[in-house]
Amino acid sequence: MINSKQKITTQLVAEKAGLVVGALYRFFPNIETLKEAVITRTLDTLYQDLIIIITEQSGNDFLSLSEYLIDSSMLFYDKHEELVRTILATRYHAEFELPNKKFNRDLKNALLQIIYEKKLLTHVENVEVFLDVLMILNDSLCNKAWSIENKNERCTYVTEWKTVVFGYMKSVI
Repeated sequence: MINSKQKITTQLVAEKAGLVVGALYRFFPNIETLKEAVITRTLDTLYQDLIIIITEQSGNDFLSLSEYLIDSSMLFYDKHEELVRTILATRYHAEFELPNKKFNRDLKNALLQIIYEKKLLTHVENVEVFLDVLMILNDSLCNKAWSIENKNERCTYVTEWKTVVFGYMKSVI
């Protein structure tokens, strides 16, 4: 596993993958290309998990869906801890920016589709701005929660996370 304090190098990735460095260069001409591929794959896994949640759990209550998404992000942590560590280790790398923008754009579009199909948030003046603010809050708070290694502390933090997000939502909804 690569942790957030390690510098990601071709040698480190090859070692973790059980390959020689030369084998990596057959597919990835440089470390930046390799990082972007790892980040893209990791975010795609998270996106697919969230899309399943959105489509299966999207009733007529946006607050419940939001709570379920927060809980699911913590389940994702438990299920894919190594992938989460990859996200945490790479989130400040330049290679993280494009895949993360795509992830956020795709997730926002999926949420907007559900909101409009189910006629949720019809009384919110600017749904896209509302959703942007929620996504920024959740992205930041999720990264913080994922970085807390102690499960009890993480659970306490998630409770506070929900309080902040639901407070904002209730003030707008």
